[in-house]
Amino acid sequence: MNLKTIGMIIVVAVCMGFMTSAASAALISIGDGSETPWATTTVNITADAGDLANFDITVTYDPDVVVVTNAANDPTFGTPINNLEDAANGTVRLASLNTGSGETGDNILLSTLTIEVVGTPWETSDLTLTINELLNSSEDNIDADTDNGTFTITQPVISISDGSADAGATTTVNITADAGDLANFDITVT
Repeated sequence: MNLKTIGMIIVVAVCMGFMTSAASAALISIGDGSETPWATTTVNITADAGDLANFDITVTYDPDVVVVTNAANDPTFGTPINNLEDAANGTVRLASLNTGSGETGDNILLSTLTIEVVGTPWETSDLTLTINELLNSSEDNIDADTDNGTFTITQPVISISDGSADAGATTTVNITADAGDLANFDITVT
């Protein structure tokens, strides 16, 4: 073999090594979320992985801003083993017990979290993932990175419909609020 051929073999081998390591990296993500105070919404936890059969993940957040009230794992992953006992303190742990095959692909749904907004407008909370364990269908560990999210509390929107009346007459207008679970309000119209 000449030096040119050896050089090409080395370049091809190095490139294949980069492609293999890039293809084997898994990613666990939690979506960003936003909602008005006292509303309830959901965010998803997803995976980009090959042969993902079981997961054990901890989610942390600021409990003065949001609180997780429910976690629904995708049934593809068998029996859910979720622990929400510390949800009021900003921590939930999500796990699966799957004796079947693993899932392969992008945006594989792991769990949907139901979140109650308890803070005030424009407060934010990081939604931070910690991977305790990811296993393939052979029960081998899967290395993965995380893509954390952010939850932002938005300002309620108050709108008043158009109305007109002749001088001295009365009219009716609608006042609406996009404000989640609105219990009390005080509005002055001038």
